[in-house]
Amino acid sequence: MTFSRLKSFEEIREEFPALKKWYYFDTAATGLMPRRAAEAINAWLEDHLLNSEVSYSSWLREVERVRGKIAELINASPREIAFVKNTSEGLSFIASGLDLKRDDNVVLNDLEFPANVYPWINRARVKFVKSRDGKVLIDDIERAIDEKTKVVAISSVQFSTGFRAELEELGKLCKERGIHFVVDGIQSIGALDLDVKRCQIDFLACGSHKWLMGPPGIGFLYVSNGMIGKLKVPEVGWKSVKEPFNFNEYRLEFDETARRFECGSLPFPLIYGLGASLDLIKDIGIHRVERRVLRLTELLINGLVRLNVEIISPLEEKYRSGIISFKVRNQEKLLEGLRKNRIIASIRKGIRISAHLYNDENDIEVLLKVLRNAIG
Repeated sequence: MTFSRLKSFEEIREEFPALKKWYYFDTAATGLMPRRAAEAINAWLEDHLLNSEVSYSSWLREVERVRGKIAELINASPREIAFVKNTSEGLSFIASGLDLKRDDNVVLNDLEFPANVYPWINRARVKFVKSRDGKVLIDDIERAIDEKTKVVAISSVQFSTGFRAELEELGKLCKERGIHFVVDGIQSIGALDLDVKRCQIDFLACGSHKWLMGPPGIGFLYVSNGMIGKLKVPEVGWKSVKEPFNFNEYRLEFDETARRFECGSLPFPLIYGLGASLDLIKDIGIHRVERRVLRLTELLINGLVRLNVEIISPLEEKYRSGIISFKVRNQEKLLEGLRKNRIIASIRKGIRISAHLYNDENDIEVLLKVLRNAIG
């Protein structure tokens, strides 16, 4: 199946056999993986089975192709991309690698997922900005910054409320103050357009298994070109250096690119799977994907308003993402009822619905009908 020849999202849904079983609204936890990603993983396994080391050079070529795809998606250079296991590892590398003193502070907010909290608590003082109605406002972040602030770290989209951060404005603020700007991108990349250059982001970490629709266990770390040499290398191995295949001379000269953060052999099958999912996004176009996701969000919001439920996600268009959360009584019972109707969602601060490119208007209608019957 070649996506560049497809004309509709209905045809795209054929890549996701899970949709024949479920109405799937839980991408914010784990996205569905397209058939092409599974086929790519299986192809690597078969190649390893039949050829092993003979194919090693082709595996390395695919690694660099996928690195380039990641860079293209976020408007970076391939030299600024390193593969990591997940978002947590990438954020930990950043926190560990920055020259932070114990009396330095990092500005966070009270909506962050723990992956973007614990690495900072481990290294410096943390100042939490209090959210307002599910939003983290720039004015509040600016007021929290002082002469000891070295980092502002934020999720591009908050996992519980779906708040979409104003990254361009935050990047400008950090640049003016001489502060490192760190972004956890896992709840937006693959669904929403994110330009690291336009947003003046210094560091970004993102896992593969949510909106990128890749396998778990692989992600990437973006380190802006000017920061590569300033971030300490937290894990050093044979692949960290300029000449990794020079096995007989020990020269600890770090690679000049973000590859210095890849200390050893990479998980080739996972990279193959991620590459296939990235190809899907590329074939569709990230701007088209974003329009689709935000259209489904709008339909869901309109339906929830008619149901008169308490929506805890921001409703302003500029703050919207693919995540909508709302509160009802007996949330666990409602979630169980959704599952009985083959609808998959989550509970975070409320019932969390996250629709991606593989969902459609009928999915939203089915969800709203079940909610209407359950809520009364």
